[in-house]
Amino acid sequence: MDDGETETTLDDDAEPFSFVIDDIEECGATCRDVTSTLTNTQNETATDVTVYIRIFAGEDNTATDDIVWEGTEEAGTLAPAEEHTTTERVELSLQDARKIDREDGWITIQTTVESDETTVTYQDSEQVA
Repeated sequence: MDDGETETTLDDDAEPFSFVIDDIEECGATCRDVTSTLTNTQNETATDVTVYIRIFAGEDNTATDDIVWEGTEEAGTLAPAEEHTTTERVELSLQDARKIDREDGWITIQTTVESDETTVTYQDSEQVA
């Protein structure tokens, strides 16, 4: 490449996507604006990318009856190393906020990234209260 362009080489053994929470801002007692970035870490373009997020009350808990919030974000087509950043408003009912309080403030965040090429699920627990 002699026209000043740089080539990005990604690790074939790495996860196909990276998902990072960039910022969390309070928008009320049971409301947070969560900014996150999804990056295509593959050497190929990812098409029809959709992110599904579920938040559960409790540490390392993914019981369906403990879901306190869920959302979907369409990221579309992502070239290699391309990022998609979005801010989602997470508003909980008082009942769901109480579920988290009963779990000593712990939540489990399950993020599934689905594309035409692959599907990967990430899970993390955080103490938020």
